Amino acid sequence: FEPEHDHVLAPGDMLYLPPQYAHDGVAVDECTTYSIGFRAASSQEYAVAFLDFLRDGIALEGRYADPDLAPTREPARIPAAMRKQVSSMLDGVTWDASTVARFLGAFLSEPKPAVTFDPPRPPLSRAAFARRVASRGLVLDRKTQLLYDDDALYVNGERCAWPAEGRDALARIANARALPAGDCAALPGPTLARIHAWYCDGYLSPA
Repeated sequence: FEPEHDHVLAPGDMLYLPPQYAHDGVAVDECTTYSIGFRAASSQEYAVAFLDFLRDGIALEGRYADPDLAPTREPARIPAAMRKQVSSMLDGVTWDASTVARFLGAFLSEPKPAVTFDPPRPPLSRAAFARRVASRGLVLDRKTQLLYDDDALYVNGERCAWPAEGRDALARIANARALPAGDCAALPGPTLARIHAWYCDGYLSPA
């Protein structure tokens, strides 16, 4: 590491380093250092996570078989016929743009392993919950990740189809991470039922 610039800060000074700048800092006196940012996933991380996603949904039929196998003087050689058959079997592992979309929604909204949610104890009934949010509004839990695309909602790694009604309200919750009382009072029944289920899981709460 060969630095191109060197700065010694005095009391009250502040040095901001933008992303992609390598740096090496040494505290020569009392100081405070803040590192704020988000690390983008690498191509390798996306690939590994996508393969895991595919594995969970793969259901290939058939079994390897070689009924025509003949005696050989090279028992250690992997035969070309075996390579061809296995290659044909693996051709069943396929994906399309829809598969990638489902993966991306689940991957981006999946909570970190240490994240847990605290369901309400005891939870309000759906009717009581509806009255509460109609007067107070609702907010997402700080740990909840609610995302969407044209086809579905993704909440904490789970995919949910868009309901027939209430799509705009759910999009507002995802974007603003809250919904005011007036909008909550106008929620259609199926949308309210879904939101109440999220409340019971600890994903959101009345404001």
